Amino acid sequence: MSTWLISLEYIKKQNPAAADFLFLMSFVDRQGIPTSLLPAEDYNPVDYIDAIGILEAFSLIQSMHEKPSYDIHRLVQLATRTWIRSLEAEKWKSKASQSLRPLSSRFLDATYKNRSICAAYLPHADTVLNYNLTVDQSLIK
Repeated sequence: MSTWLISLEYIKKQNPAAADFLFLMSFVDRQGIPTSLLPAEDYNPVDYIDAIGILEAFSLIQSMHEKPSYDIHRLVQLATRTWIRSLEAEKWKSKASQSLRPLSSRFLDATYKNRSICAAYLPHADTVLNYNLTVDQSLIK
């Protein structure tokens, strides 16, 4: 945990976008995170590549080259979630709730021709919904 914290502090100073990507990846399903879930449009292409590169260099994520997606190790995901909850709980509750909107906009029509795209996003939507329900029961109402 100490090594992870030192790495995170360094990443936050050197490349805030990388930290944002790590935070987002820690609240979706840990496997097969499509590149399209990351807010690439908010960054120029060089900053986006640098952010992903620093996360890969620190071995916090792994690129799946056969598909344009990433995996995050279970312990990295757990450490990131725990750190966010302990230091920024209220801020993150709001962000976790808001993350449903961009995720839902990534889904296309649930037709047969879009089945593979929807199947790629479904585990991530399920993880975000389950996290939101366990974090804040008021989301049910």
